[in-house]
Amino acid sequence: MTIIKLEQVTKKFGEFTALDGINLEVKPSEIYG
Repeated sequence: MTIIKLEQVTKKFGEFTALDGINLEVKPSEIYG
């Protein structure tokens, strides 16, 4: 089971690309902080 799933996330600040095609999957009992 997956609680949070992000696929191909891109984040830009003006012309600067901070994230480009990031994937993240969080399952129960996993901690991200």
